[in-house]
Amino acid sequence: MMTLTLLSLLFATNLEAAPFDRMDSNGDGMLSRREFRGPPPAFGRLDRNKDGLISENEARGTRLLPGRRHRQQKPAPKISYNTKFIDTHNHLMPFTSRGGLDFFGAFKNSNNLFKGVGGQLNLLMPPPQLTNQRGRYDASELLKISKNYPEMVRVLAGGGSLNSMIHQAYKRGSVSAALKEKFRKKAMSWLSLGAVGFGEMTAEHLSFNSHHPYLSAPANHPLFLILSDVAAKYGVPIDFHMEAIPSNMKLPGLFESPPNPPTLKANIPAFESLLSHNRRTKIVWVHLGWDSTGKRGPEHTRKMLKKHSNLYMSIRLPTKMHLRHTPKSSRIFDSKSTIKPEWKEVFLEFPGRFVMGSDEFFVTPYGARPRHGSTGSTTGSAKFLSQLPVVVAKAIAMDNPIKLYKLK
Repeated sequence: MMTLTLLSLLFATNLEAAPFDRMDSNGDGMLSRREFRGPPPAFGRLDRNKDGLISENEARGTRLLPGRRHRQQKPAPKISYNTKFIDTHNHLMPFTSRGGLDFFGAFKNSNNLFKGVGGQLNLLMPPPQLTNQRGRYDASELLKISKNYPEMVRVLAGGGSLNSMIHQAYKRGSVSAALKEKFRKKAMSWLSLGAVGFGEMTAEHLSFNSHHPYLSAPANHPLFLILSDVAAKYGVPIDFHMEAIPSNMKLPGLFESPPNPPTLKANIPAFESLLSHNRRTKIVWVHLGWDSTGKRGPEHTRKMLKKHSNLYMSIRLPTKMHLRHTPKSSRIFDSKSTIKPEWKEVFLEFPGRFVMGSDEFFVTPYGARPRHGSTGSTTGSAKFLSQLPVVVAKAIAMDNPIKLYKLK
């Protein structure tokens, strides 16, 4: 039984929300010891798998989540605008409450949201992962879905395999000839299986919690350069996640160290080296609008696009937890969900260099987590497109991704 002290904390404020939701300050569907506002013994009892977190599944049926049942994500509200769009960056969260994987269930659930906002084709990919990461998966199951529903889904590969190889090699400090060849063959094998590009690859990935790892490797690492050459040879893009760090800087206050380092090292010079390595390689720098360091503002964006003709960017309108981790200076929308004038100038100046990349995680209807902090990103993409001139909106929504990913 929970103590009276815990009960008073649970029901002190915001009676409309479940206690679990009130405590979940970062919106990731997990309660850390830091977020939990009850006595330590209660945390220990609720954390049944002893991983240091209380999941929604563990809390379900307790006073934290009384009566909470598994539920399907609700269809997104329809947006009144005429531009349909291809979304170049989304993920499935296939984890079930019983510890299994249900990729097809997550795919079916995604259609409720995606089609409701004008989505025409969904490019799915594994998130950037490490070999020993909890819940790791590669693109194999995604490619099965794409094979059966090519009019609805295409796949980028590498986030669950190639990305791990790069970060392991960087940690070891050496790259053998045998590893280079193994990496090259693995990259080409994904393309032979039907992948339309490589993603999600990362050179700098900040951690939000213990299950969301910090990853860092120079963008001009030898294996990244090999991937660039393979991508150029076969005419496919690389989907690239990298927080912008022009010079060494302290870790932003919204993040904790560890797992993140207290000082972030400059990475833009290495990124420009990658862009210059093979000018035929098209690199899509993802998450424009969701910049945790505050360095990807309009002027830096304009500077990079002018300097590197093979650089593209996917636009992501953050919501909930992700919005809280985005400095106001980097946000594309103002407080009324209107595109800021300084950003609109950049989109009008470079209409051929942007695509939409919502970065929404679609859960399975009976998943371990009925919601995700990214929920609503696809709706943000639709709102964004509705505010652009028709010609520019069409370029970003359809023409650019069709050309970039060679879609039919």
